[in-house]
Amino acid sequence: MGRGLGGAPGVARGGYHSFIDGLRALSIIIVVAYHAGVPGFGGGFIGVDVFFVISGYLIITLIQRDVASGQFSFADFWARRIRRIVPAYLAMLAGTSILAWNALLFSDELVNFAKSAQASALMVSNHFFYNRQGYFDVASDAQPMLHTWSLSVEEQFYVIAPVVMFFGWRYLPRKFAIALAGLAAAASLAGCIAFVARDQSMTFFIMPFRAWEFVAGGAVGFIAARIASQPKPITAGLGFFGVALIALSAVFISEQPYPSYFALLPVTGAVLALASGLAHPQGLYARAMSLRPLAAIGVLSYGWYLWHWPLISLGRITRSGESDLVLDSLMAMLGLALAVASYFLIEKPIRKRQWRFPLALAPVGVVLVCGLAANHTFKARSKSPDLQALQVRLVQRPAECARYGAKGIADAPEDCRTSGRRSVTFIGDSYAMVAYPPAAEFARSRGFSPQLLWHSGCPPVSNSDILYHEQQSCAAFRNALFAWLGQTETRVDRAVVVANWPQYLNMIAPPGERSPIPERDAIARIAREADFALAQMRSRGASKILLVGPHPSFRHLVAECVYRARAYSTSDASCAELNERSLMVTSAVSDALQNVAAKHPYVRFVNSAEFVCPGGKCQITRHDDPIIVDNGHFSWSGAEAFLEFQAASFLWLLEDESVDGVSIEMSSTSAPAP
Repeated sequence: MGRGLGGAPGVARGGYHSFIDGLRALSIIIVVAYHAGVPGFGGGFIGVDVFFVISGYLIITLIQRDVASGQFSFADFWARRIRRIVPAYLAMLAGTSILAWNALLFSDELVNFAKSAQASALMVSNHFFYNRQGYFDVASDAQPMLHTWSLSVEEQFYVIAPVVMFFGWRYLPRKFAIALAGLAAAASLAGCIAFVARDQSMTFFIMPFRAWEFVAGGAVGFIAARIASQPKPITAGLGFFGVALIALSAVFISEQPYPSYFALLPVTGAVLALASGLAHPQGLYARAMSLRPLAAIGVLSYGWYLWHWPLISLGRITRSGESDLVLDSLMAMLGLALAVASYFLIEKPIRKRQWRFPLALAPVGVVLVCGLAANHTFKARSKSPDLQALQVRLVQRPAECARYGAKGIADAPEDCRTSGRRSVTFIGDSYAMVAYPPAAEFARSRGFSPQLLWHSGCPPVSNSDILYHEQQSCAAFRNALFAWLGQTETRVDRAVVVANWPQYLNMIAPPGERSPIPERDAIARIAREADFALAQMRSRGASKILLVGPHPSFRHLVAECVYRARAYSTSDASCAELNERSLMVTSAVSDALQNVAAKHPYVRFVNSAEFVCPGGKCQITRHDDPIIVDNGHFSWSGAEAFLEFQAASFLWLLEDESVDGVSIEMSSTSAPAP
């Protein structure tokens, strides 16, 4: 029987078929290679789709057979699922919690792990991660339990499928039941395609949008019966073609947008691979996929899936988010070793025990208790004084006077509208948001009302598209922003434009196009977009504008890296390493923006790279506080220091005459030396 992602050999059509374990092996190798960062496996996440098809075939075939013979029992069905999934799952949950206890340092890490462990124990982690982040987000590396989302999807399918099939197969005409299953699969696929642009995480994580993949597996038996009459070379060719589709999908499918209709490729491949083997179990294709090394890995695939990702993730966490192909691969192989131990010490012995349903619930109870215990224990530890001390001023303070909402540019809050005689408008992406608080305080002290118009991951461009997973919300923000700037009643007295322009070089495209333009053209286009935005602000009365240039991005999550280095009594020098090409790209974008600013006497260019990396040597702390939170955003301390460093420019912005050589006194001490 199938057992989620991987597992031991099971009952297939007409008995056990080792080629199914070969297909499992192919799928788990693809997934593990993707997670470890092996080059050439950029689409390796499609291995999960293949697992869904395999599970759909095995489970639907089993239910269909037992219902038709009158031997189906809900209690027996769920007892088998529990025996084959929960014990190894419990071992992984306990082992990962022990490792996480020693690897995680920060309160937010500990609390997040506690919640994810509890959600995983309840088999609803797909909903937990859907509400927290996307599977492809950078932060996903710091989620040791992220891989359990697919197990939750399968468990939810295991709850619903037997109920639907029992009543549908038993009480409805056979053709009508099949037609309903086909309609349900079509609706699931249509929803997956229709909603992926609007909410990719929903279509990726939530079971109804994946149901069509399980149903496709359920159709394998019908397809196998149709192709069994074909010549054996044709049948074998279909099997190899299916495997080729899976392999090509792992190489060429990208993360955006997915699943969408792109998932049809690996799902079709899996269906053909299964149907071909079933049609001729002794044929060339089935024998090739039944080779002993492949079948052995397939038998271990469930345990390998359980263990490989927590080890890779926790390893990256201890390296402050850095991926390392050698170390990640070693963690993956350690996961395989643990899978061997899990199979022989846990899975195989328990599989031989014929626990009835009430007794089978015992390990479920243990998993739930472990999940609840982890939730309580990790949350309690997160309140310990030593961990709180590590997080000094890392989280940016709330951005007040932010005016963009779901319905456009809203009126400024009362306090923001009445605190000064003139306004200073900060416009940009999340880099504008983190730079805003201390600058806003300074603006208020000089009689200005500050306001912030920002959207994460969204630069102020009006004549280009930004191609990424929040494209629609970004477009809505930009449309609202420039519509607001186009209104005659809009008044902008002074303005500050801040954006991490280099991050958009591989995302920018002409309106309506789906492919980004080359980097050199993107830099020129960004310069034109910035020039247009400046002109729009000028037309609304902006007498002075600061155009803030970008600073390089770092390889590590800087603040986390610094504090981990201190916790482990090691040097934090490596925390200042830049991303490859970051300095060069940042310099090229800064030069282009500086040329734009030079054309307008009312614009001054502010080079933040000179603050972060003076002379090309980057500084990451200020009086022991990190000035960078992640790969590039300022901490509160860093935003204060940046304001002090650029004192003359901010004073120029707020004074009627240019002021040079004047320092801004903040609540903290002087800025780091350039």
